[in-house]
Amino acid sequence: MARFDVHRGWRASVPYLLDIQADLLDVLPTRLVIPLLPAGTVGMRIDRLHLPVEIDGRPLVVATNLMTSVRRDQLGPKIGSLAERWSEIVAAVDFLQQGF
Repeated sequence: MARFDVHRGWRASVPYLLDIQADLLDVLPTRLVIPLLPAGTVGMRIDRLHLPVEIDGRPLVVATNLMTSVRRDQLGPKIGSLAERWSEIVAAVDFLQQGF
């Protein structure tokens, strides 16, 4: 598993999960993830916090405020990567934690 990989989620309401955990901590039995949700289901969006992305041709939102940890076996197969968006994703996590 690698940081910024996109995996299938474990239920229909969470179709995709973005792994954001540092690869150095790959020995842990859990991974820190952010749900990627359909754009219309997020409610009030904050631009710096809810990044728009497209996976499998579907418009989604990186729901940073809903990040959580999951057991490694809850991650479905890898279906892509958002590594090219790493700076925006890290900035969204920082914004959630620091407020700036």
